Amino acid sequence: MDTFAAHIITADADGLGTPEVFVTIGDDESGEEHPIATYPISDGEDPADLLWENGWRTLDDTAESVDVGYDIVTVEPADYEQIVKHVTFAREKAQIEYERQDTAWRAIIRHAMHDNASATALAKAAKISRERVYQIRDGRR
Repeated sequence: MDTFAAHIITADADGLGTPEVFVTIGDDESGEEHPIATYPISDGEDPADLLWENGWRTLDDTAESVDVGYDIVTVEPADYEQIVKHVTFAREKAQIEYERQDTAWRAIIRHAMHDNASATALAKAAKISRERVYQIRDGRR
């Protein structure tokens, strides 16, 4: 059975980034953990309330303290619809960002080729084949 964990990073954490809660699903067989959702924590906001508002129920009365300002608590889905809405929104944002980055990547490769840059050097920099560089230049894929 898979288990869910909420990793709570508060403002007290040193060098761990902005305060947030990120929920992961752990595969009990492989031991791997995969991120499911991330929720920013506002000043003064209770992480347990934030989790509840976003469809998660905490199961532990006490959190496992990993470091100052970093705790892990076991959670379970309480409202799948709410969780799926959040994850779907995050997925849509990621797809939009991917498309933006891909368009920029193609545009700069195309521009570089029209300015007579080396296809071999561009292919190496972009981690693609020379053939792919020419396809991008010509708008063929």
